[in-house]
Amino acid sequence: MRKPVTISFAARKGGVGKSFLAANTAAFLICDGYRVLCVGIDQQDDLADRYLIDTEYDPHNHNSLADVLAGKCTPREAIYQTYPFPAYHWRRTKFRTVVRDKIKDKTVHMDIMPAGNAIVDVTARSPEQPDDGYDYDLITEKLEPVFDDYDFIIFDCPPSDYDGSILAYAASDYIITPYHGIDSSNSVDMMVETLRILAAPKANGAKQYKPEYYLVMNMHNPRATYDAQGELFVREDFGDHVFKQTIRKSQAAENAKVEGTPLAFNRKADISEDVYRFEQELLDIVREGEYK
Repeated sequence: MRKPVTISFAARKGGVGKSFLAANTAAFLICDGYRVLCVGIDQQDDLADRYLIDTEYDPHNHNSLADVLAGKCTPREAIYQTYPFPAYHWRRTKFRTVVRDKIKDKTVHMDIMPAGNAIVDVTARSPEQPDDGYDYDLITEKLEPVFDDYDFIIFDCPPSDYDGSILAYAASDYIITPYHGIDSSNSVDMMVETLRILAAPKANGAKQYKPEYYLVMNMHNPRATYDAQGELFVREDFGDHVFKQTIRKSQAAENAKVEGTPLAFNRKADISEDVYRFEQELLDIVREGEYK
């Protein structure tokens, strides 16, 4: 059994585009032929609600990640499909422009595991590990039955470090924080401190958790002093762990959110190209990591 590549979109600041990037990155990966599961961790901004897993979505009537972690259902019983979207193939030309081709008579869907209302009550405390206090592998162990079904698992995390978030970080190969202006600096500092604690030696000798940490400039305008200062800060401090591709602010992104349709299946716009290039850069990072 091969563990899928697991990625958390996480920040300690709300409104920076975690859910947007989680869903849209997943959609472009699907367009590239990968099998992707989107997992909600944030009860207040549930991906399942935004992307309409069915016409009568109600978190009280659907199994969820919270139920999986509590042992109330299997992971397959908590996975739902979106409505079908038109299938597109995105590609870069030799002139580095981005084009998309509609695939005739083909549709695709996204697989989503909702967070569930009870996700805020999830505890990682383990009586078997009293010295350390956390069963860090809980999410990994509970999702293992569906590992063979997916190439990527993407976690959409809330802007707080409650137990569910910590478990997602521990399960992740990569953590990506959307960065929006210099005000995001405190968010990054808190994320770095959390990851430092995860990577620290455990009192009971348990394994350390060291996901690779990256930043992406989101809703970014390099001509604005506010954004330019933020970009200078992160590129000086994080170097190659900042994506080269930045993602601009666009009304097309807002329209896609309102319509519940990821950009990969929506009207082509400048921001579609941004997110596609970001996804391609992410794939390069993953491939490089596989051969280290």
